[in-house]
Amino acid sequence: MVFGEHGGYAALTTKPIHNFRAYLGEQLTHERALETDFYKEYQAYREHLFAALRKANPNYENEGRLRRLVAVTQRLLDRFIFVLYCEDMGSELGFPPNILRDVLIEAAESKFYN
Repeated sequence: MVFGEHGGYAALTTKPIHNFRAYLGEQLTHERALETDFYKEYQAYREHLFAALRKANPNYENEGRLRRLVAVTQRLLDRFIFVLYCEDMGSELGFPPNILRDVLIEAAESKFYN
């Protein structure tokens, strides 16, 4: 039945509700695994970026301002994620593809880059 009444609720299918619950459970399990993997990878990137910023800015450590580097690390990661999200959305947002990669390549090739 389509859009019929089934147990007081509008039903979109005649298949048993337990199949839906099983699929929903599988989906939630899959989403949790993706979330866990993402945060593990995110944490590794954050630690790597912080170490690179710390190495490039020894004056922050000497002045006891490592908390400032933590804030800079987080701000950079937030912005990277935003840009990558925009790249993924691509044409829907009118955002140029691979812009982050292109900017990083341009910066690395700059005569002002160490």
